[in-house]
Amino acid sequence: MSGTHALDIAILAARAAGQLQLEGRKNLKSFEQKSHFNDLVTEVDRESEAIIRHTILTHFPDHEILGEEGGSVGSSANRWIVDPLDGTHNYVRDLPMSGVSIAFEQDGELIAGVVFDPARDELFTAVRGKGAFLNGEGISVSTYGSMQDPLALATGFSRHPGSREVSLKQFTTLIQMGLSVRRYSSSTLTLAYVACGRLDAYWDLKLAPWDTAAGTLLVQEAGGQVTAVSGEAQQAGGSLLATNGVLHTELVQLLGQ
Repeated sequence: MSGTHALDIAILAARAAGQLQLEGRKNLKSFEQKSHFNDLVTEVDRESEAIIRHTILTHFPDHEILGEEGGSVGSSANRWIVDPLDGTHNYVRDLPMSGVSIAFEQDGELIAGVVFDPARDELFTAVRGKGAFLNGEGISVSTYGSMQDPLALATGFSRHPGSREVSLKQFTTLIQMGLSVRRYSSSTLTLAYVACGRLDAYWDLKLAPWDTAAGTLLVQEAGGQVTAVSGEAQQAGGSLLATNGVLHTELVQLLGQ
């Protein structure tokens, strides 16, 4: 199956979930805590994943889907990786920094990806080998190459035991250099912002596949670089460093101190 065909279905599913989220924001009834008191899920998360799964399986009934809320369903070399509502904590507090992430991979290789921000009506898309786009216009990573440039960096401040202290040390290292570091609580949108040059780099110490799949392809197709924080190949469920490429080696060194 072509990446373009997969992208069309991903866009259809993302927009359907995004519309549900716009409507659900007005009538949000409740939320639940999952693994942590700040790890939240709402009925909108679940309904969004359900509509995404339905859309994909209507067109590709034999494909596998891995979703944050529903886990893995099916077994196939064609796999969809879905975060139906990334940034739920923001969503619950009516902060407009959340969105939908859908990626498609074949035989373990990312082929197409969509990140949709319904609050801003911003649709980030990528197909392997065909570039990255925002609402149909080509995007690229920033060109800043020095730590003396007015950089905009972002991190996730991992809350996982054993990673918190490292996250704080890394953050302290960079802010003591006078660098500006942000936290948006939505890894998929943060990666999209690296892809379009709003941010120069983003790192986090532990992310799930649905946090990174679509955003990783966006950054790569926009000319950036994605690895583990160590500089080695990024592994699902591990750390991630996404940059404009020019800053990558120096940030690997700084974060590894």
